[in-house]
Amino acid sequence: MTWHQIFCPKLQQRSRRSLQFDESCDVASCAVLLGFVRYVHQDKIKEEFLLCEDLLTTTKGEDIFNIINSFFTTNGLDWNSVQQVDGAPSMMGRNRGLRGPIQAVNPEISVDHCIIHRYSLGSKSLPGNLKLVFEDVLKIVNFIKSRDVNSCIFRELCKEMGEQYQVLLYHTDVCWLSRGKVVRRVIELRTALQEFLKQEESPFATKFTDKGGLLDFVTWLTYLRS
Repeated sequence: MTWHQIFCPKLQQRSRRSLQFDESCDVASCAVLLGFVRYVHQDKIKEEFLLCEDLLTTTKGEDIFNIINSFFTTNGLDWNSVQQVDGAPSMMGRNRGLRGPIQAVNPEISVDHCIIHRYSLGSKSLPGNLKLVFEDVLKIVNFIKSRDVNSCIFRELCKEMGEQYQVLLYHTDVCWLSRGKVVRRVIELRTALQEFLKQEESPFATKFTDKGGLLDFVTWLTYLRS
């Protein structure tokens, strides 16, 4: 049984839902359309991955709408149950974007600039010390994950030390992936990271022993939990 056969019948039962779409590129630099759906279930807001489709030709609003509409038709979903659609401003335009085709199908649907995009923009203005910490975190992650041999050695080290996780997370600017998860994973694996970086004679090893560096990481963790 496929994922669509399991998930879409559940989605058909939801009375009202909100959709979010964005365009991204895979490792082969091919454009893909990503979609998420939000709905209320048992008084809780749920978010599920909806679709990932290739954009084979152009990325005009009409092309994107045809892909989404075809997905709806194939899986028995109804535009009348959609309350809101949001995405990047370049995708949501009235003339060449998604707004026109969507509201032609259902004028009651609200089409907005993606709220998570606004959060992403706001998060770029971090306090000075947190910004420096995050830059160091990215350098540490990239140092390990940029080479397969480093990743393999670090994974085995984490297993030997009984760590809960064995891999670090890459940071990405795609709006629904949180930079906070990247930092949190580094904090959780700080003992293994310190040992690995010490073995590699990396200057970043001092970030986990130096009082100022450790204090900055604790500040980051407090910031993430607030």
